[in-house]
Amino acid sequence: MPVAEPDLTTGPVGYTGGRVLAVASDHSLARQGSASLEDLADHHVADLGPDAPEYWGAAMVPLRTPLGRRIPRGPTARTFHAILFLVATGACVHPLDAIAARYNNPPGVTFLPLHDAPTLQWALTWRSTIDNPAIRAFAQTATSLGPALCAGWCRTHLRLLVPVGVASTGRESPMTRGRIRSRLAR
Repeated sequence: MPVAEPDLTTGPVGYTGGRVLAVASDHSLARQGSASLEDLADHHVADLGPDAPEYWGAAMVPLRTPLGRRIPRGPTARTFHAILFLVATGACVHPLDAIAARYNNPPGVTFLPLHDAPTLQWALTWRSTIDNPAIRAFAQTATSLGPALCAGWCRTHLRLLVPVGVASTGRESPMTRGRIRSRLAR
């Protein structure tokens, strides 16, 4: 669970999911039906840009395959939708959490299971300066619900479940800044 910012508190894991590789629908990998991390070395993946913490980017998109081959970066995409656009145009392929395939159906993009990729964990994360009894009670409730129930309840009622390590203060990524702020304001 990559959260290294000292000003953030990570609560309970609310969801654990597999990974998919987003590819253009006419890409040669799309015909395979699944992909492996080794496939990434043969294609560019989106560069998340300078605003995404380096450790977090490496956790989301490894720098090397399991066999040690370098995974080339570029072009740059600072938002989720920019990644999908670049994938649809064939400019890159990109690994994502499997939940992206469940809730998105962009034209020209095919999601392939990444069968050898580690799972991603999503957790409640908040600024440590706003820690209070209500947040701790909410985190305790999420813990008692367990990951599967917490994920559904948080997405449905609060829209607060974020990928672990996505939010940061001082160096917020444009990929998540607006989404997290709007969710906290609700």
